[in-house]
Amino acid sequence: MSRRHVAFLIAFGPEVRAFLYSGLIPRVAAKHLVSVITAHPGSGAFLSLERIPLIVMPEGGEANMLQRVRYWSEVLHEEWLRSRGRQRWRHYLPPPGRAGGGAGRFRPLARVLARIPGVPRLAHWAENRYALGAGTHWEWKRLYQQGRIDCLVTSSYASARTLPAIQTAINLGVRTVILPNSWKDVYAKPYVPATPDRIGVWSQSVASDLIAANPHMPKERIAVCGSLHLAALADHSAVMDRDEFCRKFGLDAARPIICYTAAAPAAVRNEERIVEALLEAIENGTIPHSPQLLLRLNPMEDGARFRGLGQRYRTLRVQKPLWEWSERQDWCCALPEDTELWRATVYHSAVNVSIASTVTLEFAALGRPVINICFDLPEDQPASSSNKRFWDAEFYREVREAGAAAPAFSFPELVARIAEALEGRLRQTRPPTLFPVPSPVQAAADLIESALAA
Repeated sequence: MSRRHVAFLIAFGPEVRAFLYSGLIPRVAAKHLVSVITAHPGSGAFLSLERIPLIVMPEGGEANMLQRVRYWSEVLHEEWLRSRGRQRWRHYLPPPGRAGGGAGRFRPLARVLARIPGVPRLAHWAENRYALGAGTHWEWKRLYQQGRIDCLVTSSYASARTLPAIQTAINLGVRTVILPNSWKDVYAKPYVPATPDRIGVWSQSVASDLIAANPHMPKERIAVCGSLHLAALADHSAVMDRDEFCRKFGLDAARPIICYTAAAPAAVRNEERIVEALLEAIENGTIPHSPQLLLRLNPMEDGARFRGLGQRYRTLRVQKPLWEWSERQDWCCALPEDTELWRATVYHSAVNVSIASTVTLEFAALGRPVINICFDLPEDQPASSSNKRFWDAEFYREVREAGAAAPAFSFPELVARIAEALEGRLRQTRPPTLFPVPSPVQAAADLIESALAA
C-alpha cells in the first residue's frame, strides 16, 4: 500500500500514553505520513516526537441543533438499554428516578418511545442523516483538505470534543479509527453516535457488549486490540535497576515496598487517615517483614493532604508523578520520564494498595498483587461517597470476577491481606483479557491498515 497520511487526534492527556508512549505513532510513522493534532502542542509530552508535525486542534463544537439531536438520541438510547436490562452492558446510566441534565421533560417520553420496536434505530438513522448534512465543521474540513489527511485516529467516539472531527471526517470520506483509552470507556459511553470505520476495544467481552448496545454498528468494524495503555508498561527490557530506583526515593532495596497509589482528591474522603493508619501498623510491627511505604501522589494534587506524615513516620517515601496537569484546560498528561518511573514502581513493589481503579490493572497485568480499599476511616461514609462504591461499580465487575484484586472491607483485613502478599500467600489471578492479543500496538496498527484499505 502506498504511503497515506494518518492523523492522530490527542484531545485528552491519557491518549499520549496510549498513542505515543506505547510506540503506536512511531510504528505507523514507519509506513505512512503521520501528524499529531492536539490542543496542547506546547506540552512536554511531545518533545520526543521527531519529524512528526504538530497541528493545533480546531476549537468549537457542533452546531447547537445537532447537539440537541444527539442529546435526544442518546437519552432515547439510554432508556432503550434500560428496557433491555442494564446489567448486561455494565455501563453507567442515570438512576431511573433521575432526569439527568436537561432531559427532565424529554426522558419520560423517551422511556415510552424506547419500548416501541424500531424507534431507537429510527432515531439513530435520523440523527445520522441530519449529521451527514449539518455535521461538517468548516475548520476541520479545511484541516483535512489542506493536510490531505486519509485517516483520523482518536480515542473517544462520544465526546463533544472529538465528535466534530469524527463526523466531519465521515462526511468527507476520511477514514476513522477509534481506540478507546481505558478498559471501562465503552461502559461509560455505550452509545456510538457517529459510526466510524473501525473501533478497537480491549477484549472480546467488551466487543460483544458494544455490538449488543449498538445494533446499528456493523460487527466487522469492531476488533479486539488489547490495551495500548497497558502496553506502555510491558517492556521488560526497559525496567530501571532496583538499586537505582530505590536510591531515587531513599528506599532500602533489601526491604519489601508497599506502593500506595492515591486516588483523585475529589473522589475520596479522608484517604490520608488510611495512609496514616497503615504507616502506624508498619512501624509498630503489626505488618511483618519490615516493609516500607511508597506513596505515589495522584497527578491532580500537590500532596498537601499528606504533609506532615513524612516527618512523623520514617518508613514513608513520597513519589510525585511527573505529569502535566491543568484543571482549567482539562489536560492531565504523563511526561516521558514518568513512564520509566511508573514502570519501575510497578515492577519493584511487592504489593499495591489503592481504591479500586485503573491502577489495579496496571499492577495485575504485570503479575503484582493488588489490594483494594473497600472501607472508610475514621467512620463509615454514606454509600454514595464510601470508598466501597468503586469496588461495587458495574464497570469493575470484570476485575472482581477475574480475581485481579483482593478486597479489604476493614482496616484489620487490609493489614492481614498485606501480610499475605508479603509472604507470597495472596493468590490472585491475572485477568485473561488484559493481554488478549500478543501485541496491542501491532493489533492497533493492523486496524488502521484495515481502515485505510476499506
